[in-house]
Amino acid sequence: MQGPSRKELTAKVDELATGWCDQRDQLHAMQEFPADVWRELANSSLLGLGLSKSSGGMGGDYKTLAIAARRLSQSGAVMGITTTWLAHSINARLHIEGRGTVAQREEWLPRLASGATSVCVAISEPGAGAHPKHLTTAAVRDGDDFVINGAKSYLTNGPLSELFIILAITDEVGGRKSFSAILVPRSTPGLQQTPGIEIDFLRPSPHCGLELKDCRVPVSNLLGSLGEGFSEISMPMRAVEDVLKTSSLAGALSAELRFVADAAQAQPVNDALADFGSLRDRADALGELAFGLAAELDRDTSKPERLNAAAAGFRAFTKY
Repeated sequence: MQGPSRKELTAKVDELATGWCDQRDQLHAMQEFPADVWRELANSSLLGLGLSKSSGGMGGDYKTLAIAARRLSQSGAVMGITTTWLAHSINARLHIEGRGTVAQREEWLPRLASGATSVCVAISEPGAGAHPKHLTTAAVRDGDDFVINGAKSYLTNGPLSELFIILAITDEVGGRKSFSAILVPRSTPGLQQTPGIEIDFLRPSPHCGLELKDCRVPVSNLLGSLGEGFSEISMPMRAVEDVLKTSSLAGALSAELRFVADAAQAQPVNDALADFGSLRDRADALGELAFGLAAELDRDTSKPERLNAAAAGFRAFTKY
């Protein structure tokens, strides 16, 4: 584990998140992410937890992020806040720090680490989802620029972001599309935010869509390799999200069990309550298994998608 120790990180998250429990009903009713919660995350340095110290972050690895995700859900008990923090942390670490050029990292990482802004990945499209066969947003080379046209949907943290990673078609041969990831700042002429899909159970995590009409950005805004956006951006992101959301889910299970225990204190002891300790032990064990998946990401980051099956199996198990 890199970055702060587990004990230090747990204490930091607990100090920050325990107050959210008392405001759960209000937070779950919010359609916009509360500015004061974002400031708390920024002031605690958690928004830079997974970024290098040279960029203003705390130098944490994926296991560090997993520990924080579990504790945020367990202590704060508001999955929407964990979702927003986790999306910010993954996009900043995996994409900007992991794939960005020196110039891109120097421009954006300090701002992401400090919480001055966030970065959002735009893959899904209205009526098409994220399946590459149905995506139509395209970027055409025009001299030293890309000109992008299309629409995107289901952008987690889109309303908070000043930078968008747009997955766009940059070539098509024999009906086979090649996708590239291109950085598009919010200030780019022709880019317009559109309403997002309403996801009640994830409030206050914010979502939106985008319309891109003749958006012109420099070719130097290419993130990663030309034509390799799906393999370099989409597939690894899905795998890392699955692993770290597993840890967040383990924390949420612990929080739910805590609420059940509090509600049951006045009830007579029966067989179901007698088994409660066993359930709590299982939730703790699942959390440790989630940390193991994250540690595997740190051991070999070349093909994180190999852990998809393990994360999917974990989520399926938690339904029973």
